Amino acid sequence: MTHNELCIWVAAILDGEGFLSFSISKRNGLMTPFVGMGNTNKVLTDTFSKRCKTLGVVFGYSSDPRKGVHKNIHRVQLQNHAGITLLLNQVEPFLIIKRMQAQLILLFCGSRTARGPKAPYNTVERKAVFCTRQLNKKGRPK
Repeated sequence: MTHNELCIWVAAILDGEGFLSFSISKRNGLMTPFVGMGNTNKVLTDTFSKRCKTLGVVFGYSSDPRKGVHKNIHRVQLQNHAGITLLLNQVEPFLIIKRMQAQLILLFCGSRTARGPKAPYNTVERKAVFCTRQLNKKGRPK
């Protein structure tokens, strides 16, 4: 598989099964970008993780046990700015559905890297977080 084919494959999985967003701590207001995917098929999550490792990105793995008749959800997630930037710079040109979220997360990570992790959030960073979260909401856009 060529590098472009690998990037296209990862982008397709992120577009269909993935998530690109931010978490905001209620305790201290810390804004953390995260990128990953979840699926009930462990083979898919393992393959996604291995192919991302080929691109130089290592994901964290978790499994959520479900009760009753529901299958377990297997998740791989990335939260560090360097890893997110490395991955999104490679796959962003091939994203279709989540391209805007990827661009906003790259903007945020680039700004935080340039300004330092302890610097207060500026307007551009706050707007990137807000817009990404709005794009991810279900229902009609406002």
